[in-house]
Amino acid sequence: MAEHYLGERSGRNRWIFPLLALFALLVCSRYLASTLIDYEWWSELGQLDTWLNLLLYGTAPVVLAAILFFASLATAFRLGSRHSGTEPILGVLKRSLFAKIVYLILFFVALIAANATVDNWTVVRFFGGLRVPQQAGEFVDPIFSKPLHFYFFGLPFYNMILHVLITGAILVLLVYWLAAHGEQLGRAIPSVTPGGFNFEYQTPTFREAFNSKFVRFAAALLLIGLAFKFYYNRYGLLLEDHGQFLVGVDWVADHLV
Repeated sequence: MAEHYLGERSGRNRWIFPLLALFALLVCSRYLASTLIDYEWWSELGQLDTWLNLLLYGTAPVVLAAILFFASLATAFRLGSRHSGTEPILGVLKRSLFAKIVYLILFFVALIAANATVDNWTVVRFFGGLRVPQQAGEFVDPIFSKPLHFYFFGLPFYNMILHVLITGAILVLLVYWLAAHGEQLGRAIPSVTPGGFNFEYQTPTFREAFNSKFVRFAAALLLIGLAFKFYYNRYGLLLEDHGQFLVGVDWVADHLV
């Protein structure tokens, strides 16, 4: 009798993905119901265009970032696991089913990363600021000679883009490394045998990880993002409250004492 693994085509396994789709629908049911209620309410007010604009500005940036995150993570996993074998995972799970489960997990990771790094109001404020013309007498800071437009609209948006880039690069490198060395990491789990514990593990080297052009490209994006982040951090010094130390009233009070 042939040995069966989880993920092989059978009458029972055909219900796995419909059940997963139903579970995803239940998880998103609150958001779908809220969206439908908002649509009906704005339709009764005759302001459907306003609702569409709110939905666009409030959802489109996060959705776009989630798509970019998921595409990058899925590519990293596919490239990292392309040299893996064909034997089942842990001896019971088919690799095709395992890959689909990983893609589902990466989808939720992409949603979490997009919601954590993207601020919709920052995007709205940036594109809204593009419509506001600069005034001739607008204040310019005496240190970097930047107008208020830059600090109110440009700087927060650029920092948000850098957060997305840095977070995505770190996640891509992590997913690729785990996918490329998953089998070696699996050997780190001791197995019990009649003679005792069977433990075989070899530490992966970083040199092997950087043999891929994809990894080098992601690492370059990470370093570039960090460089721009350090560059833009200097503008934040003007917006921080440094306090007063031996200046003004503090200086006078110190000398009077």
